[in-house]
Amino acid sequence: MPYLTIQKEADISESPEYLRIKQENQILQTETARHVIERSELQELRAEIEKMKPIDSELERLLKKKMEEMVETRLNELLAKIT
Repeated sequence: MPYLTIQKEADISESPEYLRIKQENQILQTETARHVIERSELQELRAEIEKMKPIDSELERLLKKKMEEMVETRLNELLAKIT
């Protein structure tokens, strides 16, 4: 005569495999949140750099002009001493 065996269902939330996967999932969620924040910070930095490019070009132009003026002034002073 065959036996009818009734097994108590195992609680999956207590299994080591489930707990391991749950922990891995938590780690991945944390890493994803960190990556999202880092990506947004990088985008903000890129935007700031783009805003600074015209200022940098203007500063370079002004410095070049000032250096030319200083060199011209110094040359004129030296020429005045010679003549």
